[in-house]
Amino acid sequence: MERNLASLIDELDVADGETKPFIDRAAEPREEYRNWLGAEIQKHEPVAYDDKTSKAVAALLAELIALVEQSMMRAFMLWHSGRKIEADNAWRLSGASMLYGTAIVKRATHDGWMPVPSTSPEVQMAYAPEEAFEADLAMARRCEEMGQEAAEKSGNDAMGRTCLRISEDCGLILNMETDGEFPAVLGRSPVFESFSATLERQL
Repeated sequence: MERNLASLIDELDVADGETKPFIDRAAEPREEYRNWLGAEIQKHEPVAYDDKTSKAVAALLAELIALVEQSMMRAFMLWHSGRKIEADNAWRLSGASMLYGTAIVKRATHDGWMPVPSTSPEVQMAYAPEEAFEADLAMARRCEEMGQEAAEKSGNDAMGRTCLRISEDCGLILNMETDGEFPAVLGRSPVFESFSATLERQL
C-alpha cells in the first residue's frame, strides 16, 4: 500500500498553487516511513498462521475496513464545509466500523487464529454530502447482509454471535438520518462522539 501510494503521489501533476504545497507535504515523510517499515519487516520471520478465516468473515472484515476509511474521509469533508453534526455522525460510523473489525480480530485471536481479510472494496467518495451519506449507508447495508451470512456460515458459535451482533448494529445504523441520533449499540463509543474534539486533541 505504501509503494502504491508513493507511485500515485509521484504521478500527480498539480499546477494549482494552493494544492501543490499540500501534495508536497504529504509526500515528504513517507519515504522515511517506508524505509523504517521495510527495515522492521526484514527483522521478523514471516509468521505462518493457519488460515481458518471463512470467506464470509474475510469479506465482512474487508468491507468494515473500507467503511472505516470512507466514513472518516466524509467526516473531514463535512466538518470543513461547516456541517458539524453530520461530521460527528460520519466519525461515529467510522469508529463503529473500527470497533466491529476489532471485535472480529479479538474473537479470532482468542480462539487461536488470525483473521485474514480479503481484498478491500473501493472507497467511494462523493462531492455532495447526501450522495456520500448514501454511499456510506450502502456499505453499512452490505455489512449488515455480510454479517448475517458470516454468522450463518461460521463453524464457531462465538464468532457467529459476534458477526450477528455486528449485523444487527448495522441494521440500526441504516435507519439513521444524516443529522439524527447515531443508533448503534455495540459500535457506540465515547471516543468517537465528537469529531471536533478529536481534531482539537489530535490534529
